[in-house]
Amino acid sequence: MNKEFVSISDFAESRGQSSGTVNAFIRKHPEIDKNCKREGKEKFIEVDSEGYKLLDEKYPYVKPVQIVQDAGTMQDLIEAQKQIIELQKQLNESVKLVAQAEAIKLLLEDKEVIIQEKERSIEEAESRLKTKNDEIGRLQEKIREKNAEEKKCEIWAFLNS
Repeated sequence: MNKEFVSISDFAESRGQSSGTVNAFIRKHPEIDKNCKREGKEKFIEVDSEGYKLLDEKYPYVKPVQIVQDAGTMQDLIEAQKQIIELQKQLNESVKLVAQAEAIKLLLEDKEVIIQEKERSIEEAESRLKTKNDEIGRLQEKIREKNAEEKKCEIWAFLNS
């Protein structure tokens, strides 16, 4: 009975793996390695062995994509793609609107800060104005007192003359 062998590189390629990956797995599993033989630099594994079955479980064949050519399914796919495109357009528009809203929000926050600064400035100016008005009031009172004093002096001077 002839034993059939396959090279590890052919096995790996048929499974969509690198030969290095498969060889590393074999090195870590001596129960698989005992079903292998070397010829030069190439390692081979017996197809009917337990080791091959373990490798086959670990690295199954890549399943091909099945294409269903059905007019109804194709039409459904086209409709779904149209919906995706429309939703992407809506999303892009929403992103633009959100960006605009955020920019307006930032501008409003800046304006609010400016308004608060202006209000503080007005309050400070009003406070300074009140202080100045109070000072003017005191000075006017002093002037009235001086004027009244001068009038008394004039009257005394007139009466004494």
